[in-house]
Amino acid sequence: MRLSALDASNFYYSQAGRYFGGGDMISVMVLDSGDESPSIEELREALAARIALIPALRERIALTPGDVAYPHWVTDPTPTGTKFAEMSGGTWGEVVGVAQAMPLDPLDPLESAWRGHIWRNVAGAPGIENRATVIAMKVSHAVTDGRGVTQIQRALFGDDGALARIPGHGNAGRTVGLVQVFAELAQAPWNLVKFIRAARQAGGTPVNTHDFQSVAALNSPGERFAFLDVRHVAVEDLRWGGSVTETGLAATSIALEAYLKKVGDDTPPLFVQMPVVPPGLGEADLPVPSGNSASVGVVVDLSVGTPDRVERAGRIRQNLTDQVAAQANDDHLAGRQLFERVPVQILRLIVARGSQIKQVPWHIGFTSYTKGRPDLQLLGHPLAYFVGPPILRPGQGLGQTLLGLGDRVTVSVGASDSIPQPELYADLLHAAMRREI
Repeated sequence: MRLSALDASNFYYSQAGRYFGGGDMISVMVLDSGDESPSIEELREALAARIALIPALRERIALTPGDVAYPHWVTDPTPTGTKFAEMSGGTWGEVVGVAQAMPLDPLDPLESAWRGHIWRNVAGAPGIENRATVIAMKVSHAVTDGRGVTQIQRALFGDDGALARIPGHGNAGRTVGLVQVFAELAQAPWNLVKFIRAARQAGGTPVNTHDFQSVAALNSPGERFAFLDVRHVAVEDLRWGGSVTETGLAATSIALEAYLKKVGDDTPPLFVQMPVVPPGLGEADLPVPSGNSASVGVVVDLSVGTPDRVERAGRIRQNLTDQVAAQANDDHLAGRQLFERVPVQILRLIVARGSQIKQVPWHIGFTSYTKGRPDLQLLGHPLAYFVGPPILRPGQGLGQTLLGLGDRVTVSVGASDSIPQPELYADLLHAAMRREI
């Protein structure tokens, strides 16, 4: 099975180094283990048994001969248990240090599309009274997106309902299917003609940059992922009303404004980028099944110039609603279908051009989604929460994720080395969530 155009673009972008860490998705999963963690052998065996049921974690990428056609998913022969390294160090600070460094060591999905780490008997994990077992996994973005990773996470920890196959996976052979390669090459000229014809009919839509002004304390180029802060907040303590996402956006607006004033930078209109999946795209019937959905990065105005904060929160909520609604049209589905007609040679040119972009028209990245019911476990040890270090891009030095599990939200703030006082921003964000500033 060949990669879809969207999966392949994520693969090529990772090879081009577009993101810190190649855009790999990092998950830190914390189990409440009471007095003692299970043995490393028990943990590896239990995880391997669940991974045997998840096709997406039993595949890797292989290039076609001469890289003349789309890469393929092939069976990964590496024993699953060996992909989990046992980590030394028994404190939460040491775990965070490794998680913070993980983006500096990106995956090569030609070798392995994921890898993991296990810590036993960790002391000081937030919200854990005694000892924690911590499992960290890095998954290539070519495998799937945030929704697919949530499915993988729940499947790993006992949710059999989440074991449904992620599209684009599950039909891998041991080697690249040469018959498919020749068929793709034979169809390439006609696919190129169809792509050009459809692209001309679709026309271009001007990109609205919202009169974007970069801010040195947020958009200066960074060289490495240098900061990670992880804290919890109960849903009942979120003081802005609406959904967790809407509360998080309102708090981000207030915290960013306060942060920029404290570090002495200007406060122009501020914008946050967050991924959404317009209705219909996630379930679109595509010619090549895709592990990634065609998410759209909506850019939300944080209404910093609005002095009344209740009014500001309302404006942010309405702007988010309007931005998501604007994406819910047939154009995106047609564009997704069009993208699958792109010959791989054109796709590589698109990626090469995109990799040259050094500035993004927003100030901070923001991801918020629920992980579902808090009913997950491994070897009888309950899963307490997930941590999701943000993915950072060139020109975007600050990002945050809000991951809900039951009535608890885990907030992760990540920053590159270009951000002057990231710990100050993290403090302000949590104060803003509770309406303490």
